[in-house]
Amino acid sequence: MPYDIGTILFHDQIAIKSIDALPFSEQGDSGALILEQTTGMAIGLLFAGTSTISFANHIADVLDSFGLEIDRELQRRLQHIAPDRGSETRSAERTADDHSGESSIDW
Repeated sequence: MPYDIGTILFHDQIAIKSIDALPFSEQGDSGALILEQTTGMAIGLLFAGTSTISFANHIADVLDSFGLEIDRELQRRLQHIAPDRGSETRSAERTADDHSGESSIDW
């Protein structure tokens, strides 16, 4: 969806690149919870993406901004299902997870 507002600069975000031919995210995926593949720990909330790179807010920042916590039982269940790669699982690598990078997206 084209936007005419220019370039937006985001600080301290997670940049995710697919490690296979499929994009990590697709149109309509915004708001999806991103899980770390091996542990099932919630790490981010998807907010933007292209065919080559996706961006997520750090989950701790999202939760802190709303004064929320992830329910321990939910986190346990997420950890339990993470190794089971369903049809909607995408393989990716985190490319900017050190809280010091900047990312820009042209809208």
